[in-house]
Amino acid sequence: MKLMMMKNIYRVATGIILLGFVMLIQPLWMDAFSWGLPVMIVGIVIYIVLDHLPGKAQE
Repeated sequence: MKLMMMKNIYRVATGIILLGFVMLIQPLWMDAFSWGLPVMIVGIVIYIVLDHLPGKAQE
């Protein structure tokens, strides 16, 4: 994978993790709270997969 594309995917994964966290701490909407943990887990899985792809050592 190209280094620039990997950096963008890292940013997206970080954004998904933060979105899940915000969904967990907001007090107003129960559906957002219910979906907060699965959203955060998706972001974490993307981040872990990117960390295990070859090409990161080229930085």
